[in-house]
Amino acid sequence: MEQLMAGTSEAYLDFLIADKSNMPLVVSYFERSSQIVRSIGAALTMDGRFNYRHLVYRNEHKFKANYTTIQRGKEKFTHGMALAENFEKEYLMTTKEDLHQDLYYFLMNEYDLPLLDWWMPVLFDEMKEKNLISSLGKSCFYGNLDRTLRKGAKQVAISDLQIYRISLTEEWLKKLISSLFKKGLIWITRKEQKNLIFSNLDEYFKEYGKTIVENLKAILQPISGLNGKVDRAVLKDIRLYPQQAAMVNGIYEYFRKKKARYALFSMGTGSGKTIQAATAAEMLYVGKWLEEHPDKTLKDAYSRDGVINYRHFVMCPGHLVEKWCKELRDRIPYAKPVIVDSFSQLVKLRESGSQRDSG
Repeated sequence: MEQLMAGTSEAYLDFLIADKSNMPLVVSYFERSSQIVRSIGAALTMDGRFNYRHLVYRNEHKFKANYTTIQRGKEKFTHGMALAENFEKEYLMTTKEDLHQDLYYFLMNEYDLPLLDWWMPVLFDEMKEKNLISSLGKSCFYGNLDRTLRKGAKQVAISDLQIYRISLTEEWLKKLISSLFKKGLIWITRKEQKNLIFSNLDEYFKEYGKTIVENLKAILQPISGLNGKVDRAVLKDIRLYPQQAAMVNGIYEYFRKKKARYALFSMGTGSGKTIQAATAAEMLYVGKWLEEHPDKTLKDAYSRDGVINYRHFVMCPGHLVEKWCKELRDRIPYAKPVIVDSFSQLVKLRESGSQRDSG
């Protein structure tokens, strides 16, 4: 197994990706000693230089390093991954199958231009013809090429990776797109477009709001429509606003249809995150109970304490603990919130199982 040296430290090389001039872009390495791995990372971050196969490799942009501790049986070692600072902005790492999709994401992330994903095959060919994108080829990969990397949701062998250098400015991209429009190779729509006529946003949304929603649905493919009424849970002394109910229903359908393990509420202060999250949790179990008992109604689910029986843990900043506890007690029927303030209390809850005590 080959080694690399940075500063005065040596570690085993996992793999290396360099450009055609041997400028290193990605360096993956490991050692038993965490101190050595971090020492090499610090040297790469400060100087961007290391030795490998009796050659000096250097990137003037230097590196950003990340570290992971890995346990394999009784063996424990630290893995370091160093990326050149110019790698994400100037290079595209992809596979043959994902090339056009990854190019789309790259361009959308780097340039403030509205692009359509189906333009990418045509745009790629045009960029290649004008030498604005070029492949590094397989000769720029060194080390363990059978090693796999996580790319999105799948594992990809390093030998299957394709690295492209992109030499493109926003001005050049505008010229390319304009040229492709004139040639009729790309378009936004084949239908004749009328000028937009409106004097304020109220008029705009009144005139075009329906079309905007239809187009967004076609692009985003939501898993549930906008439903402003909660029909699988009951709250005490409160009714969610339609926008809040739509969010809760969306989260419920997401968990139900996608079998997801987590979801994220992205909202501002004062928008009702606490009650919406609590309602979503309640709906998950009430909805499941109703599906398992098709002859029962929502009224049956809340007919007595203990019909719906589940336990959730809420982790929140210390100054919000009392607020969460009070809101759960005041809003969720039969809820019995408990503030956990000791480790022994946590162990006891764990031993009691996933269902709370009824009564």
